[in-house]
Amino acid sequence: ACYVHVPGGFSSPRSPFELVRPWCHEKTPMARGWGTLDAVLVGFTRPPNDPCHLREDAAHPAPSQRRDAMLQILLLHVAAAIVGPIAVARWGRRVFAILALAPASAVVWALTQTSDVLAGRSPIVSTQWVALLDLEISFRLDTLSWFMVLIVGSVGALVLFYCAWYFSSIASGLPRFAGVFVAFAGAMLGLVTTDSTLMLYLFWELTTVFSYLLIGHYNERKVSRRAAMQAILVTTFG
Repeated sequence: ACYVHVPGGFSSPRSPFELVRPWCHEKTPMARGWGTLDAVLVGFTRPPNDPCHLREDAAHPAPSQRRDAMLQILLLHVAAAIVGPIAVARWGRRVFAILALAPASAVVWALTQTSDVLAGRSPIVSTQWVALLDLEISFRLDTLSWFMVLIVGSVGALVLFYCAWYFSSIASGLPRFAGVFVAFAGAMLGLVTTDSTLMLYLFWELTTVFSYLLIGHYNERKVSRRAAMQAILVTTFG
């Protein structure tokens, strides 16, 4: 048995590994190393009212308790895909610059999560879908998905912003293109962040359909229809 020094004397006999516990509030690398050793060897058996335990829980909340901004951004894409065609039909091509805010919001959100992602604290969003079948809609932002969100969101925002000046004011099919492209950007965003196999399959199929519609936008052209059919065949069976 060994004793731990406390102000005014020595405490009762405790485990040798408990010797490192009084150092858990220290800032030195050695103290942090011993604190980690204590957690591993003791088996995470700190009492609930232990000051070290409470401080660590407050500093690093459980990922599942974090904000659900990912789901809100996806819903924003759905709303933009529905309202966008109506707005473009009424106010013209300049509305594309406003629609670019949907994928741009994903980039801004991903940047705000950089410190958590790089520290290994991946934000998780989980929503019950079909309780009877134990199906959930879940999203996770790990390092890879964080990087892909930055690419998908930035490219989508730049393309939409560019469309506001690329298309002619008398170009046909702009409302349909606006809705399909925003929906495609949302499907790609869900594809790279989903943490569910079923949702992965769903978003993959959505990207297949939307890419087919985008490539075949000029459906009066034979070459456009052929390229769209080739794309959907390669995506589906490739």
